[in-house]
Amino acid sequence: MSPLPKENFVVACDIGTTQITMIGAHISDGINILGSTIIPNQSVKSGHILNLEMLVESLYEGCDELERQTGLPIVSARVTMPSSDFRSELFCQDLHLKNGEVTEVELEKILQQSRVVTPNQAHDWIHLISHTFELDGKKNVSDPRGLFGQKLTNITHGISAPLSDIRTLHRAFNRSGLKAESLAFQGLAAAHASITSDEAELGCLVIHFGASTTSFIRFDMGHSVLAAQIPVGSQHITRDLSIGLRTSISEAERLKKAYGSRHSDSDLGVMNDFEFSLLGMADGHSQNTRTVNKKDFRLIVESRLTETLELIEAKLFTDKELNKNLIGKGIVLSGGGSQLPGLVPFVEKHFELPTRMGQISACRGISDAQFDSSSLTALGLLDPKFRGVSHEPLCARASLGKKGFLNRMRVSFREKFLEQP
Repeated sequence: MSPLPKENFVVACDIGTTQITMIGAHISDGINILGSTIIPNQSVKSGHILNLEMLVESLYEGCDELERQTGLPIVSARVTMPSSDFRSELFCQDLHLKNGEVTEVELEKILQQSRVVTPNQAHDWIHLISHTFELDGKKNVSDPRGLFGQKLTNITHGISAPLSDIRTLHRAFNRSGLKAESLAFQGLAAAHASITSDEAELGCLVIHFGASTTSFIRFDMGHSVLAAQIPVGSQHITRDLSIGLRTSISEAERLKKAYGSRHSDSDLGVMNDFEFSLLGMADGHSQNTRTVNKKDFRLIVESRLTETLELIEAKLFTDKELNKNLIGKGIVLSGGGSQLPGLVPFVEKHFELPTRMGQISACRGISDAQFDSSSLTALGLLDPKFRGVSHEPLCARASLGKKGFLNRMRVSFREKFLEQP
């Protein structure tokens, strides 16, 4: 078997609150997964990078493992963007046609106009998605080339993040000897791996449940139209259980996971009561147990879930009944937090819309045992159709002539002392 060409080797890096998922793949005729690794991460909290050096060390570790698996040097990656202040907006750009015809020149000109639009309040674009065109008021023109008219309008969906967060993330990658070739909104990346073209065309909502944040994105007529994030995630359920049941964080997390594995098909809203035991908290070493009613457990979990969905609803709908019709194909769930048992019927009942779990796209080299819904974001970054906005490096980068940990240490040392202030 001939070796795969290096120029088609793509690395996806999903930076989450509790872990970093890195996947290397050969992108040519489809996606061929060559290797993957998951590294624990404690550098991010509530969408903020709080420890730069800790993030750099995690990136070192992930790159070394992925290089060992694939046998290829890693010099760049497509990266999901940790932030707590994403902005989403639709905007229009008009172009008056001098000769009355839309040619390649006019099409490139109006697309370029959309790229130079500046976001507000110290933000920068991470996605600029050309939505559709209008020609003299005629809407939903997918390809205006060759058509005649007086005024061409391009509708674009932009997703932006704080410039300070973008600079911080680029610095972390530069210090680890890598280039962040494009940055991505987690919800959009997850959508690329989990929804069908019909769902995007007829309208759907993708909700990505993370550990400390939940992001979501709405699609209509084949394109994204709204994206947002709220500062609530699955870790909040764990903390609520710890406080409500008066047990430790680790025991609450263990209980949540054990409960899910034992009742994977249960509906949180209709479960019968049952009793289970918890470790005591008296001295940190006590093995005393207490009996907790299942109804109390359900109440704690449901209260936090209801709050989360209501926050999403407030950002989505100004008129619930009117706008619900825009999500004709329903809701798709992704992220590690979406594995909570009974979440699908709970969301379906709350929104009164069809709901399903995101399914991993067919890729060579992957299996259900290897990836789950928490990996959908990284897999979405590998989609050949996925596009992010490239940013110029914030400091001069040394050339990576060799692969491996020692070379990244050399690059990191040079950049710490040679980068621009």
